[in-house]
Amino acid sequence: MPPARRKLLSAPERSASVLAAAARVFAAGGYARTSIDDIAAEAGITKLIVYRHFASKQALYRAVIDQIAGKLGAVERAPVNGTTYEDLLAGVTRTLADTMRVARQAPDAFRLLIRDAQHEPEFADYAKEILARSVPISAQALAGIADPAIRRWTAEVIATTVDNAMLRWLELAPADRDDEMAPILARMLAGIGGAALRP
Repeated sequence: MPPARRKLLSAPERSASVLAAAARVFAAGGYARTSIDDIAAEAGITKLIVYRHFASKQALYRAVIDQIAGKLGAVERAPVNGTTYEDLLAGVTRTLADTMRVARQAPDAFRLLIRDAQHEPEFADYAKEILARSVPISAQALAGIADPAIRRWTAEVIATTVDNAMLRWLELAPADRDDEMAPILARMLAGIGGAALRP
């Protein structure tokens, strides 16, 4: 019986396959210790094919970060103005649940962005810039805090808490429990914001 033919992927499918393989290998071994050969082996292709899609290891790492950042950026954020506390809490819960779905679909890329890229000299500033994008969203929900320093600090605490809470949940809990996480985390964030609002 002749061997089964490997399905030929379109260019976008192949790029996605390489990105997923790269995320797994970078997350396991770090940027410096990972080679294009490692990524090619993980993807089941040759190094030449990797280079057809990505010019360098640096470009590939950045593409992994950009892809997950784009997916996270596309999550619809809960409205923060003109709602009751219950509506706001429900909206935040929805946003957190949608964010968790993105993280669960690409856990290695999520780990790279949240945990690893900030410690890679070539990518630290870029990763921190991406992660800082969520701070103004948190600050908008904290408009009741008059002191701008306290408002900014609280927004940064909330943004960091969300990132690390999602990361730890990925590591500790199976996907079938994801629906439990969002409402619990939403209440935690409400507690942080409420503490900062009190005189």
